[in-house]
Amino acid sequence: MKTAIINIYAGPSAGKSTLAAEVFVALKQQGKSVELVNEFVKKWAWLGHPVKGWTDSLYIFGKQLRAESILWGKVEYIVTDCPLGLSAAYEQFYSPGQTLLANTYKQVRELQAAEGIVTNIDVHLMRQFDYKAEGRYETEDQAKKVDNIIRNLVAGFHVKNCKDVLEILAHHK
Repeated sequence: MKTAIINIYAGPSAGKSTLAAEVFVALKQQGKSVELVNEFVKKWAWLGHPVKGWTDSLYIFGKQLRAESILWGKVEYIVTDCPLGLSAAYEQFYSPGQTLLANTYKQVRELQAAEGIVTNIDVHLMRQFDYKAEGRYETEDQAKKVDNIIRNLVAGFHVKNCKDVLEILAHHK
């Protein structure tokens, strides 16, 4: 079975988790084989635990990759509110010039393509709601800067809601 990963991209407080939950529920209701992989680092933010340097960033990337990879070839869809490319975007935001995560992300994508088990559907959630600072590391202005970095780093479909994502999926297969 080939797995399509629905990667929901946006900066903090754009509604990625809400959209991921909505897409997950909609696909389940359609009888699809789907799993939801949530953002690992969100728990750290709620605990007030800062991400310290490249070692923490690489650890977080690894946790996200592991959560997804155990599902490759086992489910039709994975929906994630923390795509692997988001780590590369935060690396560029917090450590300009550093490319460890960007290079690792690129290699993962290349290996996925070579193995042929996974396809990635990248969607960019357009910011529509008021910024909520709770459970976040960044300010609203910083979140908007992360949005721009993501748009320049990862190509994808621009979406506003679950209906938009489902329409993309309908044309995908």
